[in-house]
Amino acid sequence: MAKKPRANNQNATIRNVVIIFSALVIIGATALIWNNRSLSYAGTIDNHRLPVEQFNFIYNGLVDQLWEAGNFNAEADAVDPAWDELVNLHLTVIQASELGVTLTDEDREQIDFLIDWYTDMYTVDTPHGPVNIIHNMGFTNASFRRFVEQMVLQERVFTHLSGNVSVSEDDFQVAFEEFLDEHYFDIKSVMVNYIEVETLSEASSLLARFVTGEDFLDLMRAHSLFYDTDFLPIDEDGNFIEQIDIRMTSVAMDFEQLAMAYAMEVGNISEIIELVNGNFAFFEVTDIEHLEMEMLEDFFRFGDGFQDMGFEGRARADYFNNRLLIWREAANISQNTRIFN
Repeated sequence: MAKKPRANNQNATIRNVVIIFSALVIIGATALIWNNRSLSYAGTIDNHRLPVEQFNFIYNGLVDQLWEAGNFNAEADAVDPAWDELVNLHLTVIQASELGVTLTDEDREQIDFLIDWYTDMYTVDTPHGPVNIIHNMGFTNASFRRFVEQMVLQERVFTHLSGNVSVSEDDFQVAFEEFLDEHYFDIKSVMVNYIEVETLSEASSLLARFVTGEDFLDLMRAHSLFYDTDFLPIDEDGNFIEQIDIRMTSVAMDFEQLAMAYAMEVGNISEIIELVNGNFAFFEVTDIEHLEMEMLEDFFRFGDGFQDMGFEGRARADYFNNRLLIWREAANISQNTRIFN
């Protein structure tokens, strides 16, 4: 009977160890769950959490676009725009109910189509079978559907608000004139025969020879520094195209010199110009090609239906972006530092 207390003590010790170990397991599991929870959102808007998988989706899309555009710092440069795009999405969705904008049956058909399209696009075949990149980003089927619904709802809010924008013809004409001024050197092409040499004396000698009857093209072929048939385009008859756009010459390095060339007429011969690179040049204007003004006006008004949305589209986008700025200023927006640091 004397050994009974020792056995009781051993049992109590074992029981205490088990309790302590269980507590540590529970604490560890709780910490793991809390850690994963803290990494599950990219930030908040008025305590509304922005899912990190949505940030991942937007971020990866922007990285791909930047890489395709030749940006080798794409991973770093895509972070801030992806965050802004995610915030704009949720700000718009939050405002949708106040504006009375909801999804229609037609919208839900579009959502089904988009889910199938994204799933096909983001499914990669591997030796071990197909991999769904959308799931790898952290989405479930339900959360991805919700994300697509939010994107479509954002479009509906944009359409609802931008419908308030009216653009007068006077506004358009003022903007179009400003556009023409800004793109003065793009709306026509001044084509020239061009001679560039290293010294003023050589340029003067060549110009004198031309004035006294020698052929400009013969002088250009024999003496111009950058005349090289290896780099000349060939027309449909197999002949070299020797005239060149003045914007492709050293003259384009100086705004005043380029403006002088644009003020010339076909058949005019320039004076000798001292170039920014230290060389000297003169040229003959051979042709002036104008863009068709009616086509240019249509492009400015309506865009190209792809990347450029046109004047009216830009006016609607500006109106919507101004509303976004108002919503941003009124909201408490913060990033999850565990994600962004």
